[in-house]
Amino acid sequence: MRAERITFDFAPAARRAQPLGVALAGLGALAMVFGGLVWGEAWSAQKSQSDALAAIRSQEAEAATQSGRITPPTASEVARSRATLRVAHGLQTPWSDLLNALESAPHDNVALLAIEPSLQKQTVRLTAEARQPEAMLDYLAALQSDARISQLTLVSHQVQTQAPGKPVRFQLQAVWGAAP
Repeated sequence: MRAERITFDFAPAARRAQPLGVALAGLGALAMVFGGLVWGEAWSAQKSQSDALAAIRSQEAEAATQSGRITPPTASEVARSRATLRVAHGLQTPWSDLLNALESAPHDNVALLAIEPSLQKQTVRLTAEARQPEAMLDYLAALQSDARISQLTLVSHQVQTQAPGKPVRFQLQAVWGAAP
């Protein structure tokens, strides 16, 4: 028995291009050329319109300087200006002073649950939980002695009877930073 010879064709002969494929390639090329022409026209139209707009704006600026009047800001410019001022005020707020004051108070038996600052009033509302009422009073005294916090008020307190150890949940309100 003789083994048959196996031949592998790693590079088959190139197939002839099908007419449909050639037609589709030609249509694609035409579509690309047409798209390029349309894009060029749109680009030149946009350029001419932006040049015309720049000319109109420069004429308006010249007219405003010649008449000595300044045009009033639009509503969107006023809103943008107010938002910018709010962000600038928030960035200038002494957050580190507030956080340092809260961290410097002894809080071994007190857990801060929420800190709610109000930038407009420069007040802060704290929600905390203490293991015993004495720990709550010690925390209040420590915060009252800190110069960075003033007008500290105990807003509410409640003994959590359903929780183990019956902790005291309380809320404080204080003025921080420069007094309003």
